[in-house]
Amino acid sequence: MFSSYNEEIFNELDSIIDGHNNENSPDSLYSGYEKLLKQLFTYHPSSQSYIRVATKLFSNFSETLPDNEKEHFYHMLKKYENN
Repeated sequence: MFSSYNEEIFNELDSIIDGHNNENSPDSLYSGYEKLLKQLFTYHPSSQSYIRVATKLFSNFSETLPDNEKEHFYHMLKKYENN
């Protein structure tokens, strides 16, 4: 859900977790992560961001759901988008 706030900062956080910045000490990584996380929460996600993230999450397991559940999910998203 962090990506709904700011995708660029989310990607930086993800990079830290993936260990792409492993030339730094653990304390330095933690400090950098904490700083980015605080920066991330200065943004307020838009409705479209929430919809994008929900759709992306849903796509990870939607193949295992019956069609009526999928229809219900997309119906609820459309309702959210219109309100």
